[in-house]
Amino acid sequence: MLCSFINEMAASRFVNVSDEDISQFLEENENKNTARKTSQDVALFKTFLRERKLNDPEELTPLQLGTSFLYFNLVA
Repeated sequence: MLCSFINEMAASRFVNVSDEDISQFLEENENKNTARKTSQDVALFKTFLRERKLNDPEELTPLQLGTSFLYFNLVA
């Protein structure tokens, strides 16, 4: 009986949320300035890769991406 009571308390302590609820929360609380800055930085990194005749980031292996990003941070 005590175990059942404890399980009910634990179950009611936390709210169930769906993936849709989480997505909506993130969209509503997204910092617009941060999103804009991130988009600008990604565009700059892609320009850097194009000028160096490298592939888009999505086409690079993790090692190539890491190396390219490290070099980008050193020269940008």
